[in-house]
Amino acid sequence: IVGVLRFITSLSGVNDTMNVIILNFIVFGLGILFLTAFISQIIGKRIIGPIEELTKAAETMAKGNYNIITKKFYEDEIGQLSDTLNHMATEIKKKESLKNDFISSVSHELRTPLTSIKGWAITLQDPQTDPKLLKDGLEIITNESDRLTSMVDELLDFSKFVSGKITLDK
Repeated sequence: IVGVLRFITSLSGVNDTMNVIILNFIVFGLGILFLTAFISQIIGKRIIGPIEELTKAAETMAKGNYNIITKKFYEDEIGQLSDTLNHMATEIKKKESLKNDFISSVSHELRTPLTSIKGWAITLQDPQTDPKLLKDGLEIITNESDRLTSMVDELLDFSKFVSGKITLDK
């Protein structure tokens, strides 16, 4: 062996450079993480906000208040759902109005023969009632009872038709 050469150098510069690189990666990673979380929150609120509004409107409609109108935020599936919910509320209001009108008409139609029957029943309770008047009164009571029976039968048929238990042969 002629000689030995030993070369020694300090690695503190390399360690400092590595520490800076590691610190840059950590800062960059945290920045990306916070940016991703922020963007996710914005996108989440854009999606969740309209759904929460539609849910509140649907709950209000389920309680019977159909006068609520949902706000359409965007022209997407959620917007279509909002339009559908508004259309449904309008149709339900129309059908409720028709139902109330129908019930009112039926009540009136049933009340007329009942009034006639009750009036004749009171009249016929008088012991000095003329036999001809008695016969006329009983005939009216019979006719009005038949009329009531016919109306009730028609209502039952209509109810069966609406519920799909009976079909209409034209």
